[in-house]
Amino acid sequence: MKNIISAVLAATFACGVFTSCADNNVEKLVGNWQLVYFEKDGISQDISVATLNIKPEFKDSIRIEGFSGVNRFNGAFEVKGNKLSDRTGFSTTRMSGDPKVMTFETNFMSALETADSFNIQVEDGLVTLFLNNSQEKSVLKFQPITLVNTTWNLTEVLQDDGIVSVYYDSSSEKSTPYFTFAENGILSGSTGVNFITLNYTVDENTGDLNIQDGAITLVATDDKEAEELESTILKLIGQVTKYDISGTTLSLINIDDVPVLVFQRQDLVK
Repeated sequence: MKNIISAVLAATFACGVFTSCADNNVEKLVGNWQLVYFEKDGISQDISVATLNIKPEFKDSIRIEGFSGVNRFNGAFEVKGNKLSDRTGFSTTRMSGDPKVMTFETNFMSALETADSFNIQVEDGLVTLFLNNSQEKSVLKFQPITLVNTTWNLTEVLQDDGIVSVYYDSSSEKSTPYFTFAENGILSGSTGVNFITLNYTVDENTGDLNIQDGAITLVATDDKEAEELESTILKLIGQVTKYDISGTTLSLINIDDVPVLVFQRQDLVK
């Protein structure tokens, strides 16, 4: 009896400490990840921008949405211990792009869709996710996408009649509003008319975000639409209490859990 009890305690301890329990592993996989390394047959591959947004779906499965360099994709995996099995098959959009990036995308998606195991380690202080494909002898290495040191283009704003999309004509002289969150706690960017420099504090564990007063240039414009958008942006900045990153989209959210400013990550804008 003593041996049986010891075995049960040991199994319980292993479940709590190691990545061997499905529920625990699903939680560890959840988050926003960016590709930082791709290896195939022991050879490092050239990479493009690729991201994963992993969410729990059922008790022992995850849903993955992401960006693979040109197209967006989604699919699902069963999770058993550190093993993965494709649950639904992956679907992707059908856009074309730079031939070099398209080649990367084909290889990346092949390695991702048939990944059969994973492991999570800490490298240089960062949690690192490895997706392994024993069939193709490939390794995909991801690290968390954070708010710090990223730049985002504004795509949507909250107005009286709800969220309104912001469109830009690349041939016009209008500036795209954008925010850059620097490591030193400085938020810089443009309202489309003026440049701003603000202070911010962030807790990337809870998603709390506090944007404080700073400086703004005083350029005038005859463009009433741009002027109104700037006024809306400046008003909404003061309402932000937290943020959410889902794949390539950043939402700045008010105290009522309503997204007031929505952005697309700049290095992913196509």
